[in-house]
Amino acid sequence: MVVHVPAFSRLRHALLRPCCAIDELCTSIAPHSLWHSLSLLSPSPLSLPFPLFSLPLFLPPSSPPPRFSTMASGAVTKRLQSELMGLMMEPVPGVTAFPDGDSLNTWTGTLTPDGDSVYTGCAFKLGLSFPGNYPLVPPSVRFVTRVWHPNVDYPSGAICLDLLKDAWSPSLTVRTLLISILSLLDEPNNASPLNGEAARGWPDRLAFVAVAKAKYNEEATAGGGGSSA
Repeated sequence: MVVHVPAFSRLRHALLRPCCAIDELCTSIAPHSLWHSLSLLSPSPLSLPFPLFSLPLFLPPSSPPPRFSTMASGAVTKRLQSELMGLMMEPVPGVTAFPDGDSLNTWTGTLTPDGDSVYTGCAFKLGLSFPGNYPLVPPSVRFVTRVWHPNVDYPSGAICLDLLKDAWSPSLTVRTLLISILSLLDEPNNASPLNGEAARGWPDRLAFVAVAKAKYNEEATAGGGGSSA
């Protein structure tokens, strides 16, 4: 399951309040979701701002904490735990990312462009896969929700972005990578397109928006994404 950003915003504020506040919080968030992300963050109560082992006291008896396996090496695990904590405690507008299933090696990200974006009203899911030598090499990232964009392969979701190739640096993070992809949605590199038809149509904004939204809604109807206005 995915724990939405508002839930962790409530968590952050509750940590500064009495235990009764945490009790209220834990009953308002899906127990498996809360325990899932927190357990992946710290199998032991070392780095969390509250004792992790106390959380089961607040969880309903019918929701025992699941067991997790982290396939990544120790160094990769620590790095990903740190990045996940950062995303949880300091959310980025329009960006979410959480481990997918019971492994830290694969995450699901969501981009929700807003404001004057061509894709306002859309929500795009991405799949992230972290290699065993991350962050020395970049993660593998692709759009799960198909997006009509000059730098995204429409059938496969592959992304043409220099940060995913030779411009990657170990100092970069999931946060900076997803922010860059969010920016790419409205600032494509038409000189190096993966979708030539989308690149040719980009200059006509109104026509491009119509095509992009139509394809997004087709995807939604097929069960691959949400709907947009």
